[in-house]
Amino acid sequence: MDTAQHHRNLADPAWRRWLLLAALVLIGIGYATAFALFVTRSQDFIVARYNQRALDFSRAHIVSAPAKLSFGPDEPGSMRLGGGWHAPESGGAWSQTRNAFVVIVVPREHVPLLLRVNATAAVLEQRPRMKIKAFINGVPAGKWVRDTTNPSTPFDVRVPASLANTGQLEIRLRVDHTVSQFRLRAGPDSRDLGVMLHSIELLDANASP
Repeated sequence: MDTAQHHRNLADPAWRRWLLLAALVLIGIGYATAFALFVTRSQDFIVARYNQRALDFSRAHIVSAPAKLSFGPDEPGSMRLGGGWHAPESGGAWSQTRNAFVVIVVPREHVPLLLRVNATAAVLEQRPRMKIKAFINGVPAGKWVRDTTNPSTPFDVRVPASLANTGQLEIRLRVDHTVSQFRLRAGPDSRDLGVMLHSIELLDANASP
């Protein structure tokens, strides 16, 4: 009698509906996971491609301190921009993601460097505070906070000789968030913005105060 009851339950339409619903949920979760993985890998591929392009240019245009690299649309410095940037415009280039890369190649056995980063953080009254971090070849190199009182204050990144002597400097600027003027009703720009990079000055750290 128990067996017969079990067979009747399996044939219950309500049971089949719950089974179908569970299967659809699992399929949906699998699809969402696969899509997220695809998007992430696509973004990583695009960043790697832009970083490689910037590295190729920088290897052909080695720069020594003292020097100043600007990032406007007609400036050679813009070719050193890797992934994570909007197209350069008058005054510089805006980062469009939380991580944005610049690649600079210097002579090997270079002195310790000081990179003076001239940039403006996209701080608004609606989002008045932004945290910025810098990494050189993956190594933490400094962190700063910008708000409506000091959005354009330069920040200095010290590069020890051990890193400068590698010759290749992959600079990653990381912000804790990006903002859209349009979505925050603060202006017409609908792009996601982090920091506008105006220029980077390469200085001898031993000679800089």
